[in-house]
Amino acid sequence: GFATLDVRAKVEWDRYSLRAGIDNVTDKNAVVAYSTTRISAAQPINSVATLSRPRTFTLTLGASF
Repeated sequence: GFATLDVRAKVEWDRYSLRAGIDNVTDKNAVVAYSTTRISAAQPINSVATLSRPRTFTLTLGASF
């Protein structure tokens, strides 16, 4: 198994808010899904791997009316 570290912060003032976040802070790579397909023995084996999401930054500014 594997684990990722995600961080979130939120600041509010008057009618505004600012949210920031980082997903996968350590930018760790991992295979989260893996599959192989082969219909007949004469066919080559096709494999597909799904990797974890890379480090991602988010910033959201909100206002209440």
